Amino acid sequence: MKTYFYNESLEKDIVNWILKVDDDIKFTFDIEMEIDIIAKDIYADYINVYNIKANNINAYIIDVTRSIDANNIDALFIRTYIVDAINNINANKINAILIKAKNIDINYIKANNIYADNIKANDINVFNIYTNNIYSNNINSSNIDAYYIKSNDIEAIKIDVNDIDANNIKADEIDANDINYYGICITYETFKCKSIKWRRENSKHFCLDSEIEIKE
Repeated sequence: MKTYFYNESLEKDIVNWILKVDDDIKFTFDIEMEIDIIAKDIYADYINVYNIKANNINAYIIDVTRSIDANNIDALFIRTYIVDAINNINANKINAILIKAKNIDINYIKANNIYADNIKANDINVFNIYTNNIYSNNINSSNIDAYYIKSNDIEAIKIDVNDIDANNIKADEIDANDINYYGICITYETFKCKSIKWRRENSKHFCLDSEIEIKE
């Protein structure tokens, strides 16, 4: 592992605005530079750079202008344009345009697009979600394309999913196989499903603009 204790030692290894180290890197100070970092594993409290490409990133705050490309990311806060993690993202908060990962375990996600196998989060605020499974307290999204969703509350424009298990669902359009909800399941335009079940005696499910279509 190569450890950087101050800016002067770091600047000696930067060539053409790129810090490339064929080893692990540890920063003992906050790094804020307009450079690219290429390394195996990166350990730091605060990173603010242009691009990061690494095997694993372990940091308190990651603030990257353009993109993060890593196998695993473990951070408290990530803010960048693109997050591309082959395996896992473990963070408290992500603010990005595009997030790609196998597994996402996070408290809060704000993004335009998410591509993942599994998402586990408290709050999801995103434009498009493409995933197999979502486990979340609250989902606020324009379009959800998933195999299975389990959430307390879902609010979306369009939901295209195999199974939904939620407390309350509110959407413009729902196209699903099996829906299991607690209190309210409302759509404005279309409502298609194979089956719908409710867990409260006086629960309500309906579509404002058309009849509920039960698919074969």
